[in-house]
Amino acid sequence: MWCLLGKCGIRARPSHIHSRVLSLLPLHLHCQAWQSPLPRLQCPMESSSFQCPNPSTDIDPSNAFCGLSNYIPFSFSMFPTPVPQFPPVFTRVSQPTLPPEPHQFSDDEPLIAVTADPTSLASPVGLQKVTIKAVPERPAIAASESVSLFTVLVGLKAPSLSNDAGFAQRAPIDLVTVLDVSGSMLGSKLDLVKRAVNFVIDNLGPSDRLSVVSFATQARRMLPLRRMTENGREDAKRAVNALVASGGTNIVEGLKKGVRVLEERRHKNPVTSIIFLSDGNDTCNHSSVIPRFSSSREAPEYLRLLPASICPANRGTDDMQQEETFPVHSFGFGSDHDPIAMHSISDASGGTFSFIESYEMVQDAFAGCIGGLLSVVTQDVLLMVRSASHGVEIQTIPSGRYASEISNQGSQGVVKVGELYADEEKEFLINLSIRQSRSMNVRKMRERRRF
Repeated sequence: MWCLLGKCGIRARPSHIHSRVLSLLPLHLHCQAWQSPLPRLQCPMESSSFQCPNPSTDIDPSNAFCGLSNYIPFSFSMFPTPVPQFPPVFTRVSQPTLPPEPHQFSDDEPLIAVTADPTSLASPVGLQKVTIKAVPERPAIAASESVSLFTVLVGLKAPSLSNDAGFAQRAPIDLVTVLDVSGSMLGSKLDLVKRAVNFVIDNLGPSDRLSVVSFATQARRMLPLRRMTENGREDAKRAVNALVASGGTNIVEGLKKGVRVLEERRHKNPVTSIIFLSDGNDTCNHSSVIPRFSSSREAPEYLRLLPASICPANRGTDDMQQEETFPVHSFGFGSDHDPIAMHSISDASGGTFSFIESYEMVQDAFAGCIGGLLSVVTQDVLLMVRSASHGVEIQTIPSGRYASEISNQGSQGVVKVGELYADEEKEFLINLSIRQSRSMNVRKMRERRRF
């Protein structure tokens, strides 16, 4: 008999009309637009080398819960005449076979040995000069005056990074990318994310290390902390390009896995950060115990499940001594992400939150973030202020998320600033109280005795 479309001129035996060969029929759809018949050709189904697909092996019934997002069905609604109803044949998206994860993520690649000279350019954590300025509320106070609240603005500015600065003139970084690969990321969204992460890989130096973590219903470390040498870049791009979208969205497990990479590493670069991207809400950590706040402005309760190293409020009495916090730079991808949760995570960890409204802007957003991370010129900065005059006491230091303390009966204050990017400026308010000078008090006592 002739081809079912009746126009392509290809002859097929009746035995070919079977559900196992219907997957070839879309190859003939273009024939409907042809007005003249083509020369008769041999049907590809008559070829001895042709093997029909087997529906019993092409479709895995155990994965039926994943829905049809992993399969591409063929539609037969365009046939001009009724055709027999056969079971549809699906093409399954191949899932890469990955080796099992280690129990401990202590397999990070060792760092490059640096020189001990802090002024040498070969030392990526060399001492950098920070400019300090102080602007008092008033230029001077009379010795006879007493002020209960006097404010001084103290500012810090990091040094510049030259335009031709190499990798050795900045602090190297340990970076973990935590990427959403749930079913909603299927298609161009995931392709754009892969391109953006490849851009990040190309801009990291041989002293920088990168790890890739993906999460859907479950989380997986796709790449351990590797130095971005030529071979490291190739392995990183291979891991990123192998990402496949399917399943739900488990934000908690993704961030837990990313934090484990940093907590269990044997070696540490001076700068540490997490880049976290998601396009949806957490669909795996909502229950009667952990309610969901889909329409509330409050942060969802599942944030209590996150590690204390990115949510310091989750620290218990046993880990209060843990001071290291990893900044999480969150990127909300599209209009369906959870901005309240992602902003809360970034704010608690000292990171940033960015909303990527247009899918094509993801690479620009990553470029802005990585540009800042790759320009860190100072680390572990402490701002220390002392009272230089008797009667001047430090009352409060409203330093926001930066830890501060006042000691020695108000004569000394410290603010833990941390790291500074090139040309970055930070300002802090120091509230003082000023009593009359002791000499004025002695003079007043003498005047009273005289009268």
